Amino acid sequence: MEDAGESISLAFSKRGETAIILGPRSTPTGERPMLYASSIEKARDMLISRGVSVSQIAEDRQGTRYFTMRDLESNELEVTEEP
Repeated sequence: MEDAGESISLAFSKRGETAIILGPRSTPTGERPMLYASSIEKARDMLISRGVSVSQIAEDRQGTRYFTMRDLESNELEVTEEP
């Protein structure tokens, strides 16, 4: 795990490639927390393989691809492509 200023990155490979970045640490009221993934497809597949219910990959108006999931307390989280 690496502290990247306002975000925290988690590496899931022996080479230390970043798979998911959690950030920012604090979000304005009303915004759902975001996880950033270097490979949106791999992140989604990994979560599905672990039994997490996730949405289909969608694209926002800026062309950024993302999907949503819920944590154990039913809070919605967004997983988006790393900027």
